[in-house]
Amino acid sequence: MKDSLSSNKYRVSAKVGIPVLSVDFLDKCEKEARRRNSVGSDAGDIAAAIQNIVEQTWYWPFTGCLVCTTGFDQDIRDEIKYLTAHTTPADSYNGVEMLARFARENLLGDFDTHLKLIGGGGVYHGVLTPTCTHLIALTPEGQKYKFARQWGVHVVSLKWFLQSLKTGYRQNEADFAFKDDNASF
Repeated sequence: MKDSLSSNKYRVSAKVGIPVLSVDFLDKCEKEARRRNSVGSDAGDIAAAIQNIVEQTWYWPFTGCLVCTTGFDQDIRDEIKYLTAHTTPADSYNGVEMLARFARENLLGDFDTHLKLIGGGGVYHGVLTPTCTHLIALTPEGQKYKFARQWGVHVVSLKWFLQSLKTGYRQNEADFAFKDDNASF
């Protein structure tokens, strides 16, 4: 799965807004069709069922990610932790506003908080290990940063996380990586 979400096909799909679903989508649709053939249903009911299956099988931005952070205050870490793992209706979640404010204050740019669903699919781990896939760093320094680079863990800025939330697709890590050891985002 890690390879498929960094493939050119995934990137192009994300760019044009085509949902990227797991192969479970086909199995679930087939089971639903069989169930409906035996009980019957109307078109509106079918559309709702398909939407439900899409949401169950969608590759959320952090699907397959094991995320760790470095350099952030506890409040920001808590928001990253929550949004990494949970798919949340954006209009009922205040943490997005806090992250957007943090981004503006740290010159990371504006972040559109008018989203339908955000986050989800990943796992947050407070301790960096070689199995982590991403280290979200405030600055390119410290022990976690050093070991992440050694272990081949993607080291990205908070902007990668925010842009992934904004688009609903995992962004290309290379576009949000620290360019050198003296760079800052």
